Amino acid sequence: MKQLGLLLGVLVLVSCAPQPTHEVVRVTVLVTQPPLPTYTPYPTYTPYPTYTPPPKPTATPDPTHPPVAWHEIARWEGKSIKDTETFHIPSDEWRISWDAGPGTLGFGMLIIQIYEAKSGRLVGMTSSGMGGDRDSSIIRGAGDYYLAILADTTYTIVVEANY
Repeated sequence: MKQLGLLLGVLVLVSCAPQPTHEVVRVTVLVTQPPLPTYTPYPTYTPYPTYTPPPKPTATPDPTHPPVAWHEIARWEGKSIKDTETFHIPSDEWRISWDAGPGTLGFGMLIIQIYEAKSGRLVGMTSSGMGGDRDSSIIRGAGDYYLAILADTTYTIVVEANY
């Protein structure tokens, strides 16, 4: 563009200048365009590598320490309010699992209270929501316990020890 403006300025200057009557002035102007930009394509998409977790080492059984598993200690089924018989938990970790029915009107309630057998001290409490429900709770501490079951629906309660 700068060269084009210079060319027009030269032509105007030449055309306005007094011209000799017998002389011919010839002006050659070389017009060049700037080079076109070269096409550089965008880089191709390279996806991130997918994560592959390292393989988990396989546990070699130790013959002196057998694997720990859940063992059923006691089970109750019913539809009433009651205290259970005393049961013994030989391990430091155990669980109570329950399955409560929906009840006669479509909703039911199940509350399980956990007591130490010797002192009668309340150790914990689990509860189902309204309607059919199933769940489990982990309790810690070896010893002798009993349950107080408050229910207006059918239930199955299972106590398991981890040893």
